[in-house]
Amino acid sequence: MNREVFIALFKQSLTEPREAGRYIIGLNLPAQFLWMALAFLAAVMSLLVSGMFQIVPLPEGEMGDMMRMNPAYRTPLVFALMQWGQAVISVVVLTWIGRLFGGRARVEDMLAVTIWIQLIALVLGLGVGVLAVLLPPLGAFAILAYIAWALFITVAMIDAAHGFENMLKSLGVFIASIVALALGSALIAGMIGVSATAGGL
Repeated sequence: MNREVFIALFKQSLTEPREAGRYIIGLNLPAQFLWMALAFLAAVMSLLVSGMFQIVPLPEGEMGDMMRMNPAYRTPLVFALMQWGQAVISVVVLTWIGRLFGGRARVEDMLAVTIWIQLIALVLGLGVGVLAVLLPPLGAFAILAYIAWALFITVAMIDAAHGFENMLKSLGVFIASIVALALGSALIAGMIGVSATAGGL
C-alpha cells in the first residue's frame, strides 16, 4: 500500500468506513502479518501513552497517585501486553458473537479491521491530544467528537466484516460483545479473588 492509497483509504474511513472496511478485508493480508501488526501497534501505543504520562505534569492528590499506578506509567511493556491481550480477546469475541447474529466474518477479517481502526484512532488521537493541550475549550469538543466517531467507525467495520448490511445489527453485536467482555472480566476477577482467599486460609 503506497502513500497515496493510504491517504485515500484514511479519508474514506472517516466518511465511508464500511466501504473502507470491505477494501481492507479484500486485501486478504496473511494472518501472520496481521498478528505481528497488532503486536507492533500495541507496543507503539504503549510507548506513546507512557511518553505522555512522563511529559505532561500529573495532578496532585489521589488522581495523580492513581495515574502513577497505571501500568503505562510504571511498566510500559506490561501495558503493551495488556493492550495486545485485550485486542486479541475483542477480535475473537466480536467474531464469535457476530456469527451468532448470522455474520460470516473470519477471525482474520475482524483482525484486519481492528488493526485499521487502531491505526486511525492512533493518528486522530494524537491530533486530539495536541489540540486539547493547546486549546483546552476546543479540545473538549474534539474529544467528544472523537469518541462519537470511534463508536461509528467500529460499528461500521463490524458490519463490513460480517456482511450484515445492517448497522443496527452490527451495533447489537458491539453491545453484546461489550457485555460479554465485562461479564468475562468479572468472572475471572471473581475466580482470582476466590483463589486468593482460599490460599490465605
